Amino acid sequence: IVEAYKRLLAERCCTARDVAIITPYKAQQQYIERKLNNLPGALGKNASETAVGTVFSMQGSERHFVLLSFVRSVAEGWALQNLAMQGSETEIRVAVTANNPALRQTFESHIGIAAKATLLNVALTRAKSGLVIVGNRTVLSEGSEDFFQLASDLDDRGNLIGAAQFRANRF
Repeated sequence: IVEAYKRLLAERCCTARDVAIITPYKAQQQYIERKLNNLPGALGKNASETAVGTVFSMQGSERHFVLLSFVRSVAEGWALQNLAMQGSETEIRVAVTANNPALRQTFESHIGIAAKATLLNVALTRAKSGLVIVGNRTVLSEGSEDFFQLASDLDDRGNLIGAAQFRANRF
């Protein structure tokens, strides 16, 4: 999220005041605020102008650009024990299909706002000009039909990039 924030401001298409960062959890909000305030130079100095809040605190407000963090988008519990396949020492892939509603219900309790259509809608509709979503697409899609549809649509439009592509600046 912080890297996306730095890149957005580096492009000079907006100011810190034009940006909001939304996260499901108060602790994550505080963590992001600390990280922003510790950025060097003008980025850190102007970080207090950026709205950082939970989905609930951002209801009713809008910004030109919204960065949405899905911090709890990791497979855990039953899914890890029963569905995980090791792709490498650090990669865990969950063996599920897009059309498995029973499995999707299992994941719902582990992905926070992505599984709640009204909260997901609030988070997604705060942006006037641009939206960046950071999270694990596979896990979020398995826990939410709405998120699956969103990710599929973004992918179809060529607006979905992976972490490696983002880190390599290839977008």
